Amino acid sequence: MLGGSGTASDPWGSSVQFSGPVEVSCGADGLLFQGRFLRFPVRVVGSELSFNRVGYRGSLEILGSGGSFTVVNVLDLEDYLRGIIKMEANPAWPMEFLKAQAVVSRTYALRNLGRHRSQGFDLCAVSHCQLYRGRNAEDSRTDQAVESTRGMVLTYGGALAVTPFHADSGGQTAAASNVWGGTLPYLVSRPEPVSYSSPYSFWRVSLSSDQIERALRNINRWVGRILDIRVLSRDGGGRITSMEIQGSNGRTRLSGHEFRMAVGSKVVRSTNFMVAGTGSGSASPPTTVADGGGNVALSKGDDLLEMAEQGIFNRDEIFDMIMNPSKREVYRRVGQERASRPTQQAPMPTSGATPRGGGLTWTFEGRGWGHGVGMSQWGAKALAEAGWTFEQILMYYYPGTSIGRR
Repeated sequence: MLGGSGTASDPWGSSVQFSGPVEVSCGADGLLFQGRFLRFPVRVVGSELSFNRVGYRGSLEILGSGGSFTVVNVLDLEDYLRGIIKMEANPAWPMEFLKAQAVVSRTYALRNLGRHRSQGFDLCAVSHCQLYRGRNAEDSRTDQAVESTRGMVLTYGGALAVTPFHADSGGQTAAASNVWGGTLPYLVSRPEPVSYSSPYSFWRVSLSSDQIERALRNINRWVGRILDIRVLSRDGGGRITSMEIQGSNGRTRLSGHEFRMAVGSKVVRSTNFMVAGTGSGSASPPTTVADGGGNVALSKGDDLLEMAEQGIFNRDEIFDMIMNPSKREVYRRVGQERASRPTQQAPMPTSGATPRGGGLTWTFEGRGWGHGVGMSQWGAKALAEAGWTFEQILMYYYPGTSIGRR
C-alpha cells in the first residue's frame, strides 16, 4: 500500500500521478499501478510518501525481485540517521550518549555503503545493517543528536573506522580478535569505567540437548547426542573464547561466538556465561579459565576446582571467583572451612536443569547482551550520566580513533 501523493514513473517514460493510499500489484517485469503498467525499476517522488504505513523521506525506488518487488528508500544520509537512532537507542537517555550513538551509526553506515549492492541497494532496514523505520522512528531528541553531530565520523589512519556496538558488555568489552578474528588496534577489551546495572546484567536460559544438536547440525558440527559441554578458555572479561562439545559420535571445538550464533544470539545473549546440565548423562563445570593477564584462574589440579566439583561452592560463588580472580584466596579459605565441618551438605548439582526426553537440559547463566565489541550502549549511558562528553565516550570505546567529518 503506497501512501502520500506524487508521481510514479518508469525508465520508458510512462508515469502515473497518484494521491494515496494506492494498491500496487506485481507483474512479470513491472507494477500495475492505478490501472497502468509501469516497468521496473519504478521511481516514486512526492510528499509524505509511505509504504505499508511506514513513512519515508526522500524518494522511493521499486525494484523487481523474482516475481515480487523490493521498495528502496533513496535519501540523504542525515535523514537516514533520523530513522535509525530511536530504533537503536532509547531517546530518553542522556544527550551525550545519543550524540555518541549518532556518530557511531553514521560511521557504520558510510563504511558499509554497498553492502547489498548485488540486491540493488546499499543498506537493509534490519539489524544485519542497522534498524531503520523511516519517519516513523523520528524523535525530537534523536533528531537533535543527529543535527548537533552532523557529518561527524570516527576515523583511524585517515580511513573510516569499524564501529560495532552492542547493548551491554557485562562489565568488560571484548577484543574483535577474540570474536571475529583479525586485529584492529582500537577494538580491544576494556573494562567499564563506571559500574551500572541493566536488564541484561544477569540472565539465564535452558536449552535441551535436542536444541543444541539441531544448532550444531545447521553449522555442520554435529557430534551426535550431547554428552558434555566444557569451557576451555576465556578472555580477561570472562567471555568464552574456546569450548568443546562432546557427543556420542565425537567431539567438536568452537569459539563462544560460533556457539552463540549457532543456537541464536537472542537465546544465549552473550559469550560471558557458565554452563552445566543434568539428566541421563554427566555435565562438567568449566575446567580452564583465563584471567585478564592470561593466567589460569581455575584448572585441573586446582584445589578451588576440586572444591567446586564437590559442591562446596554454589553457582553464583563459582561465577564470582572466575570473574574476579583476586577473590580466589578468600574463596579458598571459605572452602577449606566448609570442607572441615563434620557434616556437609550433599554436593550441589551444577545447574537447576532437569532431564527432558531422556537427555540433558543445559542451563546457561551469563552477563551482558551482544558480541561485546566496541561501544556498550548501557555502559555509554552510564558514562554520560557520570558527566562524560560524547567525544570522551567514543575515545574510550574506540581508543586511538579520531573524530572527523565526511
